[in-house]
Amino acid sequence: MFSSRQGLCRQEAAQLDLRPEDWRRRTFRSAAEVPALLNDIVAAMDRFAYPIKDLFGVRLALEEALVNAVKHGNRCDPAKEVRLRYWVNAEVVVLQVEDEGDGFDPSGVPDPLLPENLERPSGRGLFLIRKYMTWTEYNERGNCVTMCKHRGE
Repeated sequence: MFSSRQGLCRQEAAQLDLRPEDWRRRTFRSAAEVPALLNDIVAAMDRFAYPIKDLFGVRLALEEALVNAVKHGNRCDPAKEVRLRYWVNAEVVVLQVEDEGDGFDPSGVPDPLLPENLERPSGRGLFLIRKYMTWTEYNERGNCVTMCKHRGE
C-alpha cells in the first residue's frame, strides 16, 4: 500500500474499528454528480460543528479524489461507477473513493512544487489531497484511496 503516513493510518484505521454497516455509501458515474456528494459530506461535518478550515480542506480533497476517479480512473466511461464510502463523527472524517479503472502508482506522480514541474498541468490534485488530509492511503492496485481528516489538524 502507498501512504502518506504508512504506520499511523493502518494502526488508526484498526483503532476506529469501522464495521461495514458503519459506513455511508454512495455510487455515481459522472463529474456532474460530484457537487451533491460534496454537499452531503459537508452537511455531515456541519452536524458535528467542524471548523470552516476543516470543511474547506475535506471538500477540496474529496472533490479532487472524486473527479480524478471519474476522469482518470474510469476515463469518463458512463458504464463505470465510482464508489464513495464515508464515516463522520465529532473527531474524525474517513473517506474512501474507489473507481473501476486499472489504478496507478501515486508515488510515480511528479512533485508539482519542483521547478521542472511548475508548469505541468497535472499532479496538483494529489498534492492538495495530501496537504489537506491528516493521512491518505492507496490500495495496492491504486484504484482506491482512503483519506482521513482529524478535527482541527
